[in-house]
Amino acid sequence: MFDASGAFRAGPADLDAFGRVPNWVVLRWLQDLRMQIPGLAALLRAGSKGDGARQRVVVKAQVLRWAHAGAMNGDNSYLVSDHGGETTISSSSPPWVTNIFGVTATLRLGRVGRSSLELHYSLRAHDGGARVAEALVVLVVVGAGGRPVRAIAIPEAAQPFDAAAHNASLPALPLRALIRAMLPKPAAAAVPAAAAAVAAATAPAPAAPPPFAYHATVRPSDEDANMHMNHASYARLFGDARAACVAGAAGGGTAPQRTPVYAGGAAPAPAMAVAVEYVAEARFPDRLAVQVGRRRRRGGGGHCDDCACTMTRANGGGAVVSRGRLLTEAPLRRIEKELDRRRTSRL
Repeated sequence: MFDASGAFRAGPADLDAFGRVPNWVVLRWLQDLRMQIPGLAALLRAGSKGDGARQRVVVKAQVLRWAHAGAMNGDNSYLVSDHGGETTISSSSPPWVTNIFGVTATLRLGRVGRSSLELHYSLRAHDGGARVAEALVVLVVVGAGGRPVRAIAIPEAAQPFDAAAHNASLPALPLRALIRAMLPKPAAAAVPAAAAAVAAATAPAPAAPPPFAYHATVRPSDEDANMHMNHASYARLFGDARAACVAGAAGGGTAPQRTPVYAGGAAPAPAMAVAVEYVAEARFPDRLAVQVGRRRRRGGGGHCDDCACTMTRANGGGAVVSRGRLLTEAPLRRIEKELDRRRTSRL
């Protein structure tokens, strides 16, 4: 009922300045795929309490985790030439001249809660089926005031959907633990010692410099049919803020001279995982400020290897709109290692 699959390819306009497929492009692919599920939004609204006509299905949080850096920036296992064969990028030509990034994405229904549900995605290369990335998206049905609608029910033609049995049948999903570790909730009360130890192990390293501020205005083209900034645009702004942070740090506050990566220029370490939580809706022409905690890799070196971002509405008294976190490989491996240790200790 909720399963779907689709093929996607990135053209020249989908690549960034470093020849990579940005996170936000893939997040839009995931949205396109779930839109292929017949009547998904209407189905969820119909099964929810309240006025279905005034309800909307929105993204509450999502995490995208790349299999490895080559999956996004020109590994010849994931690039398909115009003639349909595998190619290898040479240093003398840009990757977007002859290559197309192609993946097949599949979607499965995950955990179903009272006001939300999870969708799990797996992205594999067109050729050979090598794993490219995986993602988890949390959807929530909200009413006219933007508050979650309680008691989602998923009707089926043959028999009522048993959410409890479905949830019990699901295997353990590392991405569920990863998104919680990447976006820890602020502690409102005393935290048990065990939970405090886990939080300390998975939390970002202390920020050395003051937060870097990146400013942007919501454009009309950022909005979607729900008349708010599309969820992928939040990820785009977080990525832009990280890139500006890296450039500012490298250039003493100004953007340094850059050489295209295909001409031998150096590219910053890619974000291997991005997690975004949506707190409030942003709309045109809101002025947004993204505070980026410039966090250095343990052991020294590197800028923005672990970027904890907070997006606020500058024209709304500084209200938080979204939180995000982008991780390069080293801090991501550190978090996943700790999560694996926790899972093993419970066996």
